[in-house]
Amino acid sequence: MVRCSISGASVLSYLDKVLEGVNQWQLQQLTESTSNFANAVISKIQSLHTEHCQKKFKELHQKRLLHPCFSYELPKQYYGDDDWIDYIGKSLYDAEEPGNSLELEFMNLISGIPNVLWWHRNPAKTGFYINGPTGKHFPDFIIKTKSQKTILIETKGEQLRGNDDTSYKIKIGKIWEEVAGRDHFSYFMVFKAGSDADSSDTEGAVSLYQIADILKAI
Repeated sequence: MVRCSISGASVLSYLDKVLEGVNQWQLQQLTESTSNFANAVISKIQSLHTEHCQKKFKELHQKRLLHPCFSYELPKQYYGDDDWIDYIGKSLYDAEEPGNSLELEFMNLISGIPNVLWWHRNPAKTGFYINGPTGKHFPDFIIKTKSQKTILIETKGEQLRGNDDTSYKIKIGKIWEEVAGRDHFSYFMVFKAGSDADSSDTEGAVSLYQIADILKAI
């Protein structure tokens, strides 16, 4: 969606500002602890970079200047290792990447939903990703419904509810859904929760029970 990088010139300019006004004694102290100084500078640059990228991303979103790239193509053939999961109903390939207990439960759940045409366990680092302001997000699953709607699913254990990574992923996932077009694309974050549990404490998330109902109707 958006690219945000740091140029070498920007780093040098920042270092000039940091060292501006440093006296001889302070400079001597820095040379005696170069490792600590370097780590502090790197940490500060990363913090400023993150802040800048988030600000730029928000600005582009507000101005409706974010645009999805529809260039990703699913592989025609998909080969895995011995530990991959053999065919589960409606999976796109004969074998899919293994997952944790929640992901396996989700695979079995969607295999029995009539409206699901196919599903695929999206491989981390090599599959489809959403490009956000500070990093890529590879959703766990891609689902195609009989109504030709594409659904991205990210499953999360209850212990991860509300942490920074979870909040980041659901935020950029919902923005992707918006800019890609909700008539044809949807994004959901799924927690196991109870069958009657409310996932409202992580805004936009749903439970396994809720996503089953959504996929039946969407």
